[in-house]
Amino acid sequence: MRLFFLILSLSIGICAHSQNKQALSKSDSLFAKGVELYNQGNYKAAIPLFTESDKIDKAELDSTSNRREYSAMWLGSCYYKLGDEEKAKEIDSISYSLPPIDRRVTVKPDSIMSSASNYIKQQQYKEALKPVGKVWLFIDEIQNVTGWEHFVNSYSQNFADNYEIFISGSNSKMLSGELATLLSGRYVNFEIFPFSYQEYIGITGKDDHRQSYLDYMESGALPELFILPNNETRRNYVAAIKDTVLLRDIIQRNSIKDPKLLEDIFIYLVN
Repeated sequence: MRLFFLILSLSIGICAHSQNKQALSKSDSLFAKGVELYNQGNYKAAIPLFTESDKIDKAELDSTSNRREYSAMWLGSCYYKLGDEEKAKEIDSISYSLPPIDRRVTVKPDSIMSSASNYIKQQQYKEALKPVGKVWLFIDEIQNVTGWEHFVNSYSQNFADNYEIFISGSNSKMLSGELATLLSGRYVNFEIFPFSYQEYIGITGKDDHRQSYLDYMESGALPELFILPNNETRRNYVAAIKDTVLLRDIIQRNSIKDPKLLEDIFIYLVN
């Protein structure tokens, strides 16, 4: 009798788990379709999808689950975009006016509050400077900011305000293949190269002849070199660039087992 009860209990537990998994899978499908419609600006069509997804999440997930509130966030944002702020507040009183976060992307548990904090700071900034027209955001060395892609993705989907975002980075984490994955095609890529030979002779005022070209090939054409005070400082700068690219980008990224051999090959080729 006890064995039968144990087997029955296990069967009920497995069945319940299976039903829960199916329900959450349905919620994910509804959420994905809702996000697609939202990004197309079709907020009315997205509302019933987020409503049903939110209903499933509330029924199947406990209050400690990180993903429990995301459908409600998008649902509130839909009403906010349609001009029904009261309904938006009723659904999600905290983040209805924020760019919603896609739960399919890995985010930290405090992402909603972090996003809210950033939004509040942004509003304070706008109230202080009172920008007119399009707002231009420039962020340098963005690869040093953890989770930067979530911020950029959120504002690229924000149709309420008019933004242009320019981000720059200078190491292997900003390769175009990874950008395509992180930003889902929402970007235009500009590669910034060192000065060309024609730019070099224009900046230095040298004549276009053989010696100028040899100087160009020997010294390089990184823009920073032309504002450094002396040759020793320039040599140190080039050495630091070499160490950054060779050691941090190439060796770490490709898990090179013999860094010393790679450096010896580099020195041999340069000389």
